[in-house]
Amino acid sequence: MIYVIQILSFLFAFACAVHDCPAIDNFTFYGSDEKQQKRFHLFNGLLKSCFVGAVFICGGWMTATLSALIIYMVFDPVVAIFRTVFTPPKKPWYYLSTKGIDGFLVKALGQKAGLYKAAFCLVLIIALNIIYYGNA
Repeated sequence: MIYVIQILSFLFAFACAVHDCPAIDNFTFYGSDEKQQKRFHLFNGLLKSCFVGAVFICGGWMTATLSALIIYMVFDPVVAIFRTVFTPPKKPWYYLSTKGIDGFLVKALGQKAGLYKAAFCLVLIIALNIIYYGNA
């Protein structure tokens, strides 16, 4: 069951990212005020939090932690890839925004912060699966 939830987390992050690409493009190309962007990020974060909360209720804290890590790892690369495919300018798959926690990572780790973020999350997901569920 745990692996089904992890696959669903991956699919959820993928679907949210693809769904968000037109809005992100709209913000980028046509501009937006802070109120629009705050509302967009608020509901986007709320949706992800509700999903992780539902996973917590169904599967417990470790399952919810893994689900959150998967969403955190998958969302930004999918946004970068789909924006690269459908809209110029070209950005690498590991591109991160310069706002919020991702902006902090970019300042601390440089332009390849998204690559480090994805690698760290992947290693952590694999390690937690082995440690926590290896004996199940």
